[in-house]
Amino acid sequence: MLNDEGDFIGFDVIIGNPPYIQLQNNGGKLANELDRFNYHTFARTGDIYSIFIEKGIQILADNKFLSFITSNKWMRAGYGEATRDYLHLFTNPKILIDLVGTKIFDEATVDTNILITQKSNNNNQCLVTELDNNFNLSVDFETYINDNLFITKSFNTKESWAISSPLEEQIKLKLNNIKTNLSNLNVKIERGLTTGFNDAFIIDKTTYDDLINIDENNKLIMEKLLKGKNINRYTIEYDDLYLINTHNGIKKNNLKRIDVIDEFPSIYRYLQKYEVELVSRKDQGEHWTNLRNCTYLENFNKEKIIFSKASKIKSFYLDNNNYYLTNTAYLMITDNNKFYLGILNSKLFTFSFLKIFQSGGIVGEITIQGILNFPIPVERINHQQPIIDLVDKILDAKKGNPEADTSHWESEIDTLVYKLYNLTEEEIQIIEEG
Repeated sequence: MLNDEGDFIGFDVIIGNPPYIQLQNNGGKLANELDRFNYHTFARTGDIYSIFIEKGIQILADNKFLSFITSNKWMRAGYGEATRDYLHLFTNPKILIDLVGTKIFDEATVDTNILITQKSNNNNQCLVTELDNNFNLSVDFETYINDNLFITKSFNTKESWAISSPLEEQIKLKLNNIKTNLSNLNVKIERGLTTGFNDAFIIDKTTYDDLINIDENNKLIMEKLLKGKNINRYTIEYDDLYLINTHNGIKKNNLKRIDVIDEFPSIYRYLQKYEVELVSRKDQGEHWTNLRNCTYLENFNKEKIIFSKASKIKSFYLDNNNYYLTNTAYLMITDNNKFYLGILNSKLFTFSFLKIFQSGGIVGEITIQGILNFPIPVERINHQQPIIDLVDKILDAKKGNPEADTSHWESEIDTLVYKLYNLTEEEIQIIEEG
């Protein structure tokens, strides 16, 4: 658009599907090139489509519109914080449609969304919707969108953007008004171990038995191991896997580095089969037979809550059997394990995590920050014992039979958790239907 003097003052409308290129590809070459331009949306771990959004806004005329279909990761991912910050500070988001798992482009593997925003002040009146799991692209897309759009007032922050109905916003406000969260309550979360080469350090029961038969002393550095996929709600499915725990020591706790060559010669001979791969791996300790330093190694031998990194159903388990974990799982150390276990396995947690506290780029993937932000109403902590009692019943039943039906006790916990958070019948209904 030109002014009366013929000067370019900006476009009326910009519509597009910008490219998806991670800036850290090729050793960060693209990131190094763009860093010097001081884009607000720049993040070294981000994607070039964020830069396109900002550039598009820059070349719009005042009060005019940009509409892009892009990856939806900017809504939740850490690298998207700068993009969210730019959009709420310098634009007026008008419509946001999260296409979730619906594939618009056959060649694209990412989940996408459609953003329409205006180059003007933010009035916090964005129309939003997300496609449900049953959406079919063959139906009338425009009709579906018009029938399902609703207003949200939540896009005024650089924190994760979640599409929520008015009632969900009501629940969100109620939870956010609780000032204490898990990060304030002496809760520590750590990731499972990274070996650098699982084929060498993760062994099956047959190999475990063989190494024990050669030298029973080998049992001292072989630990029962779980992967994220082995963890279910209140139960586990143990696949008889073991970790050869040749740790590099923990300097602050004066834990001595394991000398595999002198102390465990048969394990050394076993690892020699993988020497080429182990020498070249990035994650290793002082010697190629050692796992790298892990300052929380001793926590694997404590009672702990464990959970999978990615799970459709948020699943937490109380481990009293010293399981070690791969890096597809997490461990949580608390001073009130059973109470927190009941809350974390509740419907309220699953609902609010996905709708409110998720902090990551993949829908449904658990992040440490997302869990630590979950609020706990400590002023009503006297309500915890009934929850603990029910958790005990579930754990006892599952210990005798992992397939035992404990849904009635789990429902009772859900009811107690709703009461703990002072939810209304209307609020409870939307969680139960979720």
